[in-house]
Amino acid sequence: MLVVFMLLAVNLANAQKIGYVSFGAVLDIMPERPALAKQVQDFQKPLIAALRAMQANYQAKAAAYTKTKAHLTKLVRAQKEKELAGIQNAMQTYSAQAQQKVEAYQNQLAKPLLAKIKLAVSQVAHEKGYTHVIDSTQPILLVAPDEDNLMTAVKAKLGLK
Repeated sequence: MLVVFMLLAVNLANAQKIGYVSFGAVLDIMPERPALAKQVQDFQKPLIAALRAMQANYQAKAAAYTKTKAHLTKLVRAQKEKELAGIQNAMQTYSAQAQQKVEAYQNQLAKPLLAKIKLAVSQVAHEKGYTHVIDSTQPILLVAPDEDNLMTAVKAKLGLK
């Protein structure tokens, strides 16, 4: 019986306290966020302009092809269709690459903010005795007591309302 109580005491002493906070929600209210969004928007502008130019070029060639296709030989039609398909593929590739560039740039800009949030979360967790903190931005928590939500304390640590 004494062994059971000792094991129970050890288990309670080693109990883990798990909290949660929404990194996304904290990031959204950071004062640096609007400037970050503006930088990303400015980064996107030339990429969007280039894609629009590609689309305009495609539309012009497609319209010219549609207008003259009845008078073209089979061979020339096939060449024009191949050219149009090539332009479409190039636009799709460019669009995907541009999206990847924007995401990489956004992640690069967000790194210092995320590090600042992570530091505040670590400090709050330490102060409140939490051994683990989960990012609730991704809805993976099935049950989460309100008293383990560290959002208010993290916002206070960062000086946010």
